[in-house]
Amino acid sequence: MGSSPCHITESMDNREFPLTRLEKMDPKLYEAAMKGDMKLLISIMEVDCPPDLTSCLTPQKNTALHIAVKFEQQEIVKRLIQLCTSLISQSNSKGDTPLHVAARTGRTDLTKLLTPTLNLNLTKENLALEEGDPVRQAGSVALRMRNLEGNNPIDEALKKSYGAVALHLLAFEERHELAREVNVAGESLLYLAADAGLDKVVQKIIDSGDYSTQGPDGQNPLHIAVIKGQLGVVRILLDKESDFIPQADRFGNTVLHYASVKSYYRELKDKNKGSRSSPVSFQKQILGLLLEANPSLAYVPDRNGDYPLFIAARKGFYCAAAVILDYCPDSIELVNQKGQNALHLAVMEKNWFIIGWLLERLEFKKLINEPDDDGNTPMHLAILTNRLDIVRLLICKGSPDLTMSNKEGLTAMDICDYKKKEHPIFDKLTECGAVPDRHRWQDWFPSRRKKVKISPEFKKLGLQILPIVTSLVATVTFAAAFTVPGGYKNDGPREGLPVFMRNTAFHLFVLSDILAFCSSMTATVLLVYANADSEDELKVYHALKTCYYISGVAIVATITAFVTALYVLTSKESLWLAVTSLLLGFVVPLFLLCFRWGLKKLKRNLFDKNRVFYGTSSNRRIFICSSER
Repeated sequence: MGSSPCHITESMDNREFPLTRLEKMDPKLYEAAMKGDMKLLISIMEVDCPPDLTSCLTPQKNTALHIAVKFEQQEIVKRLIQLCTSLISQSNSKGDTPLHVAARTGRTDLTKLLTPTLNLNLTKENLALEEGDPVRQAGSVALRMRNLEGNNPIDEALKKSYGAVALHLLAFEERHELAREVNVAGESLLYLAADAGLDKVVQKIIDSGDYSTQGPDGQNPLHIAVIKGQLGVVRILLDKESDFIPQADRFGNTVLHYASVKSYYRELKDKNKGSRSSPVSFQKQILGLLLEANPSLAYVPDRNGDYPLFIAARKGFYCAAAVILDYCPDSIELVNQKGQNALHLAVMEKNWFIIGWLLERLEFKKLINEPDDDGNTPMHLAILTNRLDIVRLLICKGSPDLTMSNKEGLTAMDICDYKKKEHPIFDKLTECGAVPDRHRWQDWFPSRRKKVKISPEFKKLGLQILPIVTSLVATVTFAAAFTVPGGYKNDGPREGLPVFMRNTAFHLFVLSDILAFCSSMTATVLLVYANADSEDELKVYHALKTCYYISGVAIVATITAFVTALYVLTSKESLWLAVTSLLLGFVVPLFLLCFRWGLKKLKRNLFDKNRVFYGTSSNRRIFICSSER
């Protein structure tokens, strides 16, 4: 039996702190447990005062049995169990018992040493004696213990996909109480077994008849089996637990939503390189099983209003879409909250391959001109993606009506902005006979009064903020006209005239000050005029546009007046300071000019890159059009 720990107290600032002293493990004992040296272990234990094995701990509070199990020393494990049975249920600093460690190693023989099974061939008296075996009792206690992560030994075995260990522990735990429990992560044993793809363990738990089906995020075992592509587990669960099929998780996804996502099956490619069945084959079989069991799953949307067919179209997994359409061909009529079908979504995702595959099917060819709630057909959306290859594909594979307008009265040509030169999509639409909407023809007649729409935010900014700026400039320049640099002469024949009247820089100051004042006053009057009739958006638009340029002139003239005034005052005493003032003053307008020039150049370069990209991609990828022609 283990000795009780010795408690010592130390006084510090008249306070007492209890200190627990534990016996450190003998290095020879650690070496014997790690290397499996039976002679060394016997020499340590067969002395007059052998060490207490329950108190011989490593810094992580591992016992010698923890070490022996960790390094898979089977004979040492047997001997330590004989010496001190209570070691089986003693936990370390992480809450792991030796049984937890054995479950993680996957060694069934070590697990059986810690949890021996009953010999059913014995008589009733001997069987009762064996049930009271201290090793079985300690193993039963260890089996129900959870570590700091909230896992018992069966959880650890399932997380490592050790089916044989899990089956043995389930057989040892005859009452099957653990099957009804969940760990800290909200995972039941059935969920973990389905996640690991352990068919026999799943069948064993289901046959027990009393088990929990809980999983994290509201998922059930069928969710995780479908996500991981565990075909055998899916078959068992569909056969035994049909109630799993219609259940949705916390995100509103059913099992068919997950089965329609290709990305979940990329991991399967690596795991099944040597198998005969490909990941795609697994997924098609799973989809078929789910739809055979409950075809209505194809008509259940998630919280975003997406159906399984939409997810397959978005992710570009045509195999899933094919299976869904084979079982539920009328699912092509499903639309989301915006009235968009699977073809709309594929175009918006710019998935060239899935668009071509959908248009190969007769039912989707009839949807080529189907509008959504905004009146946009797939061709409208293809123009918005600015992808020439998708536009060509829709034209070649389908028969889009290029004259159709959306609810804003825009055709595909209107969205393309046919007024721009050298637009590759425009050239393709023109080649196919597309024309602008009839309302757009008025743009060619400048005599007609165009309707202008101004956003309320822009109107508020222009009519309320801009007058403050122009008024401030007018006030400053008005005051500068009467407080000229250097002041006025107080005596002599030129009394009352500016001191620097004959200075050329002063003349420039006066002229720039007049220009700034007159420009700002003109802009202010125009804004007052526009504000008086703010309902006329055309008048407001032109007034704001004119004030934009006039205000710019006023600000540049104000800067000029400021730097020339400084030049007048400093040029006689410090010429370098005067010149530096002029240069710094003109940095602001120069920076604005460079910024505007750079922005125009950037836009032009981006347009040229897009044009080159579409030209090369069309020659490389649109092989369908050339072959059909």
